[in-house]
Amino acid sequence: LARMIPRLRAGVDLVVASPYHPEGAVRNVPRYQRALSQSLAFFYRSLLRQPLHCYTSGFRVYRRSTLLTLPALRSGRTGITEMLARLDLAGATIVEHPVVLDARIFGRSRPHAVRALAGHAGLLAELVWRRLRGDGRTRATRGELRPQLP
Repeated sequence: LARMIPRLRAGVDLVVASPYHPEGAVRNVPRYQRALSQSLAFFYRSLLRQPLHCYTSGFRVYRRSTLLTLPALRSGRTGITEMLARLDLAGATIVEHPVVLDARIFGRSRPHAVRALAGHAGLLAELVWRRLRGDGRTRATRGELRPQLP
């Protein structure tokens, strides 16, 4: 956080930790997890305004005033990605911060893969629908940050 907070300078609404950033790294993470994350990034990158390396990272720093404009609609990991998508479509400025992602040493993550994939598929379908309708691809002016994902 100490390295990410300074990147939240004037005009930046969100800083996302990204292991897939060219200066980041992924170590000891199963290949299928990397492939899944990179596949999701490809789809989100094709539908959103800002070409990020990672859209699913939950390690982020938000500008408080921007975060308060986001009603929570989805829960869990998909909800985190939805918040990024809402900000992106509303014209927010999002920057990435390179990090190193390493496999857990203790404990066990319990990602419910089927539920997570279904959630991302639903969010991606919603973004495709918005794009087909022609909304969500233009940059909003500062002060008009009102994310409108249904």
